Amino acid sequence: MNLHSGSTTKIEVLEKFGSPNVVTRDGAGREVWTYQRAMQASQRDAISGFWTLFLVGQSRHQSGFENTSRMITLIIKFNSHDVVEDFNSRTSNF
Repeated sequence: MNLHSGSTTKIEVLEKFGSPNVVTRDGAGREVWTYQRAMQASQRDAISGFWTLFLVGQSRHQSGFENTSRMITLIIKFNSHDVVEDFNSRTSNF
């Protein structure tokens, strides 16, 4: 779902994202919804390649197991008509 300031409604956000993790109000009195989602990915990897340029070659092989965690935070501010006024997202990898 794409959020559009000035046109996406609170109902549409609820339908697509579900209930927010946190509901607050900012200094201007706007309702602020915060969503946080965690994702973990595991990958077993094998990479190999070769290139030649004027008789120079390179070969690399990497194998192993990699775990990646990502936290995505979405902050949405609504105006007094329950329409998205502003939003911001942040992603943290660890």
